Amino acid sequence: MTALTECKVDNFNAKLINDYVYNAIIRDVRKRSNVVTTYGVKNMIDFYFELFEKEIILKESFSESRHENSRLYTVVNNVLQYFPKYLSSEHLIGRACKIQVERRPFRDGYWMAVKRVLGNKEAYTQPEPDPAEGFARVKDIEDLTD
Repeated sequence: MTALTECKVDNFNAKLINDYVYNAIIRDVRKRSNVVTTYGVKNMIDFYFELFEKEIILKESFSESRHENSRLYTVVNNVLQYFPKYLSSEHLIGRACKIQVERRPFRDGYWMAVKRVLGNKEAYTQPEPDPAEGFARVKDIEDLTD
């Protein structure tokens, strides 16, 4: 695996197929505080998914909501098969999953969004990344639940 900084974050990649399901690994999880959204100021959690077949990374942001109907809850629960009381990036980074990609209109082109994240039971599994083989997390983050 390459380091996140060596692999291009590219949600505008036209090579991706709409509604196709890709094997992926969660490469990084980052928290952003006080983000201005359509629904007000919120804390956001950014997931970086590396697609095995394409060697690109897609970023998807989720509101920090822990409610069982929230997108974050659904993603975490699908990947881990439970939602931990104290959610940390350590729970998620390096986990294999499958993501369904959706092409959405954006300005003069399209944005490749992560429509759905499937969990470990449905995912292509591979051994845990070995740090000696170049797997590198860009940064550690504090507990996501603050």
